[in-house]
Amino acid sequence: MSLHVFYRPEDFSEIYGNKAVVNSLINLFEKEDKDKIPHVILLEGPYGCGKTTLARIICSKIEKTLLIELNAANTRGIDTIREIIDLSKGKPLGYKNTCYIMDETHQLSKDAQNAFLKILEDTPNYIYFLLCTTDSQKIIPTILNRCARYRVSKLRDGEIRELILDVADLEKIDLSDEKLKLIIQAANGIPRSALIILDQIKNIDSLEDCGQIALDCLFED
Repeated sequence: MSLHVFYRPEDFSEIYGNKAVVNSLINLFEKEDKDKIPHVILLEGPYGCGKTTLARIICSKIEKTLLIELNAANTRGIDTIREIIDLSKGKPLGYKNTCYIMDETHQLSKDAQNAFLKILEDTPNYIYFLLCTTDSQKIIPTILNRCARYRVSKLRDGEIRELILDVADLEKIDLSDEKLKLIIQAANGIPRSALIILDQIKNIDSLEDCGQIALDCLFED
């Protein structure tokens, strides 16, 4: 299993960086009144920085939840939204709540977004929507106005460094200072990219080859 998949955080405590967002979400779920948890949450920010991972962790904190993941890049049409609306008319068998994660929400067509707005305006108390996007400007304002919004940012160099060193230590990877600097620079604040590059160059000695592999990894990612 690739490093960026194996070391994907499963709890808020395992996330590197974005401390303000993480702490805000932790506080949200520590409230005594769980009924005040927003039913529509938007996670926005650059690719590879953990938006979908955060969405999954949020869903894991909601009691007895059926998780359904969709990618708007593959399901842009209004028919998908109509299906969600139909499914949302009743509680799922054996579950208390349903949580939808919609990746790349901004790629929904305008018709689909307008149809989606209808259920967001009156979301049943057993439905939660976690919307993830790299381009919130393409989401219609009436949807944005109904979201609790959290912006996920790229990691600082020190945070990326900590992530790389922790994973290298767990994997018993002998990582030179030169390789470490190369990964930090090439990753450009994106944790997923950092672990993909580490995975690819961990057994390569030539720094020049490592640099080329890093560029190829970023292009493929």
